[in-house]
Amino acid sequence: MVVAEYELKSGLVISSELPILDEGESITIKRCFYQGQSSLLIAIECDGRVAEEIVFPGLIAGRVPVELIQQQ
Repeated sequence: MVVAEYELKSGLVISSELPILDEGESITIKRCFYQGQSSLLIAIECDGRVAEEIVFPGLIAGRVPVELIQQQ
């Protein structure tokens, strides 16, 4: 699991940890508790399995931009 560093600018989440998805990958975004605080969890799935999880500690509101397909 990656613990993301981020900042909020006008309600938009800015982070170098935001995923760029390759073809065939999908994401699940949900709330979770991380170290006792509500947080956002992004799970990247490939072939029906979780390939990576990214947690944004304390993030409960904001717009999260995610690139859907990486251009090659």
